[in-house]
Amino acid sequence: MGRSISPQVSLPKVNIKEGENTYVLEVAAPGIAKEDFNIQLEDGLLTISSEKKEEKEEENKKYYKREFSHQTFKRSFRLPENVDVENITANYVDGVLSVQVPFAQQAKEDQPKLIQIS
Repeated sequence: MGRSISPQVSLPKVNIKEGENTYVLEVAAPGIAKEDFNIQLEDGLLTISSEKKEEKEEENKKYYKREFSHQTFKRSFRLPENVDVENITANYVDGVLSVQVPFAQQAKEDQPKLIQIS
């Protein structure tokens, strides 16, 4: 009695690692279909969210029971300026959402450049 029912909110664990040419964000979110994820980039802020509604029905000899489940989460990450936002990719394998954020390609300053005189 007096128990409030609210959506289940849990924040998945996140690993952020830096490779040679990319940052990789790994989000542990087992049980969530890839269609339930939303990945959005706005003003340098990468937001990963999910909303999952689930209904289960069980029948028993003496009663009929219905359970609802509503799971949601939202995580945001400020991206550094040295990333290529046009080529961000993501994949979902074995309960882990992986977002690859490549570094921006910059001209190498240590290579000589020949300037033509006209």
